[in-house]
Amino acid sequence: MCQISKSDNIARDISSPFTYICKMYSYQISEFKEEDLKDVFFDSLREDYVSFDVWFRKKIALQEKAYIYRDQDGIQAFLYIKNNEKEAVGDLTDTPRMKIGTIKICDSSKGNRLGEGALGIALWEWQKSNLDQIYLTVFRKHDSLIKLLKDFGFREGGTKENELVLYKDKNNMTYDSSKASFPYLDPSFSRGGYIPIDAEYHDSLFPYSELKNVSSLAEAAVAASNGVTKIYIATPREKIDYVPGDIIFIYRRSDVENGRTYKSAVTSFCSLVSCIPIKEENNKKMSLEKFLASVGNKSVLTEERLKELYRSRKNLYALTMLYNGFFGCGNNVNHYTLNENSLM
Repeated sequence: MCQISKSDNIARDISSPFTYICKMYSYQISEFKEEDLKDVFFDSLREDYVSFDVWFRKKIALQEKAYIYRDQDGIQAFLYIKNNEKEAVGDLTDTPRMKIGTIKICDSSKGNRLGEGALGIALWEWQKSNLDQIYLTVFRKHDSLIKLLKDFGFREGGTKENELVLYKDKNNMTYDSSKASFPYLDPSFSRGGYIPIDAEYHDSLFPYSELKNVSSLAEAAVAASNGVTKIYIATPREKIDYVPGDIIFIYRRSDVENGRTYKSAVTSFCSLVSCIPIKEENNKKMSLEKFLASVGNKSVLTEERLKELYRSRKNLYALTMLYNGFFGCGNNVNHYTLNENSLM
C-alpha cells in the first residue's frame, strides 16, 4: 500500500540568522484507532486496495501503530511498518524481514519531502532491527516512489500480483552512493569534519537529534526537517575542499549563556553527497541567475537574501548531505568533552 508524491530539497544558510514563520510539525506515532478511517486522506488507498477498510480495522483490533505526519489541514503522510513479516513474496523466500506495509503522502504536500522523511524513518527502524531485509510492494504507476526507493538502494525482487516487489538487504549493501547505502556509512571512509550550526536552525533541520536536558528553541520548521537530504548554503571564510563520501559531524552551537560548554554538542552525522562552489575568493563559479534557478525554489531564504549572499560573500557553497543518523538524547558529545580531548 504505497503512494507518494515527488520529493524536493531545501537549502539553508547556516552562517547568518534570518526570520521565518511556520508552525513546527513532525512525524508522530499514533494508534490506528485514533485515526478516522473515513478521512479523505485514505480514499486513494481504498481505490487501489478494495480490502483496505477490512485491513485497517484489523490493525485497530490488534492495537497497532503507525507514523503520522499531521498539519493544520489534517493528515499529510502515513507510514506503517511491520516487523518479522515472514512471507514468500516475488523472488523472496519466506525469511523473516521488515515490511513497509503502507506509505502514503498527500498530494497537497508535494515538495515537502515527506516521502523521503518517511523512508528515512523506516530505514532507521530497519537498521536498529536484527532483520537482514526490508521490503514493500508498489504499483508501477507510482513512478516517483519507485525512483526514490531505487535511489536509496532498493532493488527489484519480482512481482506480487500486479505490484512490484522492492527490497534492501544488509548483506548486499552497495556504497556506490551515499543514498544507496543509507542509513549506513561507507566503512572505508577516510575523511571527516564538522559543521557548527546555531541551535535554533539545528533543531529544525535535525529534529530527531535531541539533547539531554535541553528543550527545543526552534518555534518554526520548514520542509528541510522532513527529509533526510539536507542542503546548506555555506559562507566560510576560507575555501573548503569537501568531496563526496566525506563524513560530516553536525555540531549544535548553543545560544544560552549558562552551561554553554555542556549544551553545545556534536549530535548527528551525515555523509556528503556533493559540494558545489558558487563563489570562491570572489571568483564567480556560477552566475547569479543559475544560482537562483538551482537553489532559489528549494530554499527557505528569500530571493533577496540569496542575492545578498551572492553579492556580499567571497566564498559561497551549496553542500548536499544525507542525515545518516544521530547519537540520541544523553549520548551527544558536548563541547567540554571535545575540548578536553583536543578535538576543538
